[in-house]
Amino acid sequence: MPSDDALSDEEAFNRLCRVADPVEQRDLLDDLCGDDHQRRNHLVSLLEIREDADRFFAVLDSSKPKRSRSTVNETPTVPENAADTPVDSQFSRSPLKQIGNYELTRLVGRGGMGNVFHARDPVLDREVALKVPRVELMLSRGVERRFIREARAAARLDHPHLVSILQVGSDGLYPYIASQWCDGGDLATWMREHPQPRDPRDVAMFMAAVADAIQHCHDRRIVHLDLKPSNILLVGRDEQTTATEGIARFYPKVTDFGLARLIDVQLDQTTDSMFLGTPLYMAPEQAECQRSLIGPASDVFAMGVVLHELATGERPFDGETLTVVLDRIRAVNPNSTMALRKLPRDLRTIISRCLQREPTDRYKSAQSLRDDLKRFASENPIHIRRVSIGRRFWLWCRRPERIKQAGVITVAIQVAVLSNLYSHYVLLGLGYRVSFDFDNRQFFIESIPVALFPHLPLLINGVRTIRHRRWCICIGTLLSLAFVVLLASVLLGGRAAFSAYKGNPFASYVAHLFIGCMAMVQLCVHLIAIPAAAKMLADRKRNAPSKTMPELPTVDDKTKAS
Repeated sequence: MPSDDALSDEEAFNRLCRVADPVEQRDLLDDLCGDDHQRRNHLVSLLEIREDADRFFAVLDSSKPKRSRSTVNETPTVPENAADTPVDSQFSRSPLKQIGNYELTRLVGRGGMGNVFHARDPVLDREVALKVPRVELMLSRGVERRFIREARAAARLDHPHLVSILQVGSDGLYPYIASQWCDGGDLATWMREHPQPRDPRDVAMFMAAVADAIQHCHDRRIVHLDLKPSNILLVGRDEQTTATEGIARFYPKVTDFGLARLIDVQLDQTTDSMFLGTPLYMAPEQAECQRSLIGPASDVFAMGVVLHELATGERPFDGETLTVVLDRIRAVNPNSTMALRKLPRDLRTIISRCLQREPTDRYKSAQSLRDDLKRFASENPIHIRRVSIGRRFWLWCRRPERIKQAGVITVAIQVAVLSNLYSHYVLLGLGYRVSFDFDNRQFFIESIPVALFPHLPLLINGVRTIRHRRWCICIGTLLSLAFVVLLASVLLGGRAAFSAYKGNPFASYVAHLFIGCMAMVQLCVHLIAIPAAAKMLADRKRNAPSKTMPELPTVDDKTKAS
């Protein structure tokens, strides 16, 4: 461990913060500083700022956020009375009234990363939105870096539907981003306050503007990766419009580039355990942490989720827990909601295309989505078409539940066949008289080879298939094929499989034909599950443990390198 003199100011400050007792903290300060009065004054000033920050943010955290319909919130929000309360009353117990040159007036948003305030710039006499990290994150080395990355990502962009960054700075421990103030709040709050049905064409024009802004980002090699209603701010239209109600009164401003990444950087060079995005709005490749697939198509998927929610009032992948939400995203079925079926057909097609599981099946770009939304709003035919029946069937076969279904059907068929094979022995054991005239011992001996192959292996493999064991579908397909071939040879050869059927070819034919139909069903479900098994195997190889990969270069790293 380095000596006290060798510690940097940051390391010394972190040690002081871990000491709660004032007397012990003062003794540690003496040990750390000695006769260095300049360093002592600097550390004392940092401690005072931290105490102010603790009191300030304790006031913000004293009121619990309002919960949405789902327990998996898109982003925490403050109560309406807290968001609109003047600083004189809400922050009366806090000594902090100003950050940098900006005077705080009210709290307008809270999230897991930071708080957003309405503030005033007294020098230029203008309103701004001031984003400040949460107090428990301020001492983290990555917070200021992420703030700078977000600002640099936004600084590369210049579009009427993107929030403009005005200034990036720090005031003691408070790094902050000052950005353009949007007077209409955010889309998430607006949708909660206006749950009534919305005009589909107004919705399409609004989202076309969002898609235009996202395409501007993609043209500059930046993907947003966290597009959601709370990151779409609203600005009232200055011009006089005929629409007096609804979303048509506003135009959007996309904000929050904290997760933005450069497209030309390999997105798989990061930790596998970190989600990129908000669960309710992330694409399947984000939910499955498939870094190589994350890109512009992920933003297109997020826009489809927002479009679905704005048009229908329902989230397509809502759930009570994070696990339920992620499972619904991974097994995405864009045509499953009743609310979606009430929309015009062209708008349903647009949403369905955005919400396709495979990135290649979505819109090729945000620009293509924007163009189709504008065509729909102007009552012109859209260019995109529904996914073909063959493609939809292939994607249906690739779903992981096909594997478990194949196992369940196999176990059910084999249990039924074996039960039928030995049912009369059970009846005899229960004391019933069986009218069939055959040698029970001879029939039992003849049935043993049939039970050992293929019925028992198929039953065991069916259980393995339900548990998603490796190569289970391949083994099951081969065994099912062998089962079908054996039955076909009996049916076509005209030879009875058991001596009990001698002299009664019709009974033998009917019995084997029935079992043959079940064997064909069993073979078909295994063939259907092959694409899902191939995908599962590919996912296992991709997610196999590998060597530690370097941290993902971000926007600010790329700027430094250039």
